[in-house]
Amino acid sequence: MAPTAAEEVAGLEDILMRLALTDDEKLEKVLHKLVPAVIGALRTPHDAARKKALEVLSHVNKRLKAAPGVTLPLGQLVGMAAAQGGDPHPMVRSFALVYAETAMERAGKAEKLS
Repeated sequence: MAPTAAEEVAGLEDILMRLALTDDEKLEKVLHKLVPAVIGALRTPHDAARKKALEVLSHVNKRLKAAPGVTLPLGQLVGMAAAQGGDPHPMVRSFALVYAETAMERAGKAEKLS
């Protein structure tokens, strides 16, 4: 059975709270798992959950701005944004592309080449 809007919102609120409490030393590890998952949550049919996912991503943006050395999972985000193998949901593809660009700017030379 698919989760209800209230269940999705509650899960995203929990994610937002945990993200807010994450210290800078652990931020990169958390974002490598969290960003693709929250972008994927944008495909929900529930408007309230989609709005909460956008709120989480807004907080991610603030944290990234304050921590320019933090990287994002480039390969995973590019995969989500790719037209052929990527997600067919336009919002997911758009946000994956935005975060893939950020990941590319922050990636090391070895990661960019892979």
